[in-house]
Amino acid sequence: MPMIHHGNKRDQPLCCEVAAIDPYQIMRVKESRYRAIVSDPAELRRKFKLADDTKIILRGTAKDKPLERYWQYRRRDKVMDALLPLKVSLFIGPNFSQFLDVPRTDNLYNRKRQLLCLSELSAAGISVAPHLSATMPADWKFWSDYLSDNSEVDHVAFNFQTGYRNFKQGMIALRAIESMQQSLGRPLSLVLIGGAQYLGEASSIFDRTTLIDSAPFVKTVKRQRMVETPTGKRSWQRSRTAIGQPLDDLFVDNITQYTDWVNFQTVTGLN
Repeated sequence: MPMIHHGNKRDQPLCCEVAAIDPYQIMRVKESRYRAIVSDPAELRRKFKLADDTKIILRGTAKDKPLERYWQYRRRDKVMDALLPLKVSLFIGPNFSQFLDVPRTDNLYNRKRQLLCLSELSAAGISVAPHLSATMPADWKFWSDYLSDNSEVDHVAFNFQTGYRNFKQGMIALRAIESMQQSLGRPLSLVLIGGAQYLGEASSIFDRTTLIDSAPFVKTVKRQRMVETPTGKRSWQRSRTAIGQPLDDLFVDNITQYTDWVNFQTVTGLN
C-alpha cells in the first residue's frame, strides 16, 4: 500500500486499489481552528492525485508535533465530524510516544490517549485499527486483553520504523503479536508500517498482511528508479527528469517494481 504524502509534481490520478495518507496532512490550523482542507471524498482524492475508486487508509502514526496538535484540537473543533464525510476505509491509531527512560505512568497515559482517540473516531462512525505500542512485557498482555474484549477488532498495526529497524528487535515484536493471535484463537490482519524485511515471516503467521511504505513515493521525489540488477536483486538508481517534467511515469514504475519485490519477498521470505 503506497504512502502518498502529496499530489505535487504529478499530472494524472494514480490508479491503485488502496493508498495511505497522513491524516494530519488534511487537517490545518486556520484562523485558530483545526479544520479539514477538503470536504468530501472526491476532493480528497483530487488533492492527493488519486483515482476516484481508490480506497484510503489514514496512517495515524507520525512524529510528536502533528500528534499533539490533533490531540489539542480534536474535541473542541470536532475533528471526527470533519473526517467522517471523507469516507476513508480505516484510521490507524496515533502512536503517542512510548519511551524506556520515563516514568511508567507516562507511557500508560499515552496509551490511554490513543484509546480515547480511537473511541471517539469509532463513535463517529469511522473504522479504526489500534497501533500496538509496547515497551514492557505487560504491554503485550494489555493488548491481548484488549483484543479479547473487543472481538470486532481484526486489524492491528505496528510501526517497524521506530526502534524496530534492527531485525532481532523486530522479530521479537512480531513473535509477541503472533503469541497474541494464538491466545485469542482467531486470525488477525497485521498492518506493517515500514518493515518490509519482516513480510516473509509475517505472511506465514497472519491471515492477512498489509505493508504501508513510503519508499516508492520518497524515491520518486528524489528522482530515483527501482531497477533489477543482473544478479536478480533490486536497487535504486538515479533517474534524471527534465525541468518541469511530471513524475507520473516514474512513480507508477516505482510502485510496480516495489510491489513485485514485496510480493517476491512475501512468498520467499528473502530480502
